[in-house]
Amino acid sequence: MPTSTVTVDQLIAEYAGPIAELIGLTATDYEASAGGLANLLLAAADEVTSLDQVGDWFREAAADLTAVDRLGDSGDQRTQRLLVRVDSTLYEAKSDLELC
Repeated sequence: MPTSTVTVDQLIAEYAGPIAELIGLTATDYEASAGGLANLLLAAADEVTSLDQVGDWFREAAADLTAVDRLGDSGDQRTQRLLVRVDSTLYEAKSDLELC
């Protein structure tokens, strides 16, 4: 469940492995960073059909993670808002994938 304070490390721990496994990717092939998680999500988006909402969520989360990668995971309000949004988005995407 999404929380109010989020770090990149928490997102990686919570979502990288399960999403990669559900899609058929290997999480350890991607760097353990905001940029690495963004790359994993973009690769995962390429694996789902173009009409699937999950792919859109992966792309949205990847865009936010790319912004976090550029800003740095300093914990400022702007970064935290992005990370909370990523958490919420990935929670929904992972939940949908698990139903398939």
